Amino acid sequence: MNKQKGVALFQVLLIITILMLLAIFVSNKAKMQVDSAQHIADKQAAMLDVTTTLAKIKFNLLAYTTEVLLNKNKWNFYGEEFFIGKVKVTIQDHNGLLFINNKTPLKTVKKAIDVAQKMDVSISGVSAETFIDWFSKPKNVRIQNLEQLMSIGFSFDAASKLWSFITTNPRVLFNPMNVPKPLMSVYFESSQSQQLLALRAEKKPYVTVREMTEVITGISNDETTGYIMGPYYRVKISAKTGKSHWNMLYEISIVQRHKGFEIIILSQRPF
Repeated sequence: MNKQKGVALFQVLLIITILMLLAIFVSNKAKMQVDSAQHIADKQAAMLDVTTTLAKIKFNLLAYTTEVLLNKNKWNFYGEEFFIGKVKVTIQDHNGLLFINNKTPLKTVKKAIDVAQKMDVSISGVSAETFIDWFSKPKNVRIQNLEQLMSIGFSFDAASKLWSFITTNPRVLFNPMNVPKPLMSVYFESSQSQQLLALRAEKKPYVTVREMTEVITGISNDETTGYIMGPYYRVKISAKTGKSHWNMLYEISIVQRHKGFEIIILSQRPF
C-alpha cells in the first residue's frame, strides 16, 4: 500500500514538474516573441526617424540660406555631429574634401598619406611616388573608388578611413570653412588648424567665421577657391529607439531642373 502511495506521489510530482517546465518554456517563448516584436517595432521607428530627418535636411537645404542654417539651426558642414531633434546627424560639404587626380600636387598627396598614418592603420609600402606610378597609366585619371586605393597599396582599413575624406566629384571651388578636422593638416599649417578649431568652438555668426577663416588661412576667393556650400553633400544620420539603431549614409546633390532646384540621392547605404 505504501509502495503504491509512493509511486502515485512520484507520478504527481513528475506531472507537476513537467507542467512547470512547460509553463516556463511557454512563458519564455512568449517573452521572446514580445521582445522580437518590440525589436521590430523599434527598428521600424528608428528607420522612420532617419527617413524623416533626411526629408528635413533636404527641405532646409533648399529653403534656407547657409547663413540661416549655421546661425539659427546651428548646423555645420565640416562633418561634426549635431542633432536634429533626437537624431544624430553629420553633414560634410564635398568642397572641403580631397579630390585626388593626376594633377594633384605631390605635397598634397604626401600629406594625405600622413593623415592615413595618423589613423593608426598600416599603410606600409605606400608613398607619393606610388600614386605617381599609378597615375602614369593612361586609364588612371582620378581616385574614384575604394578598390583603387587598395590597388595602390593601402590596406582595407586604411583605404576605408582615407576614402571617407575623399570626394569623387570634381569640386567647383575649394571651401576652407568646411575642411573636416582630420584633413586640416593637408591644407593648413598646425597653428592655422588650431586657430580654425578654436573659431569653430566659439560658434560665431557665419559672416564673422567666413571673414576670420580668410584672415587665418590667407585663402581668398579666386578661380579655385570660394566660400560657398555644395552642391554635393555627404550626410550621415543615426537614430535610436529602445535598443534598436539605424544608421544611414547618403550622398546627395542639389540640382537645377526646369521647375527649379531639387535634391537627388546619388547613393545610400547603412554604416
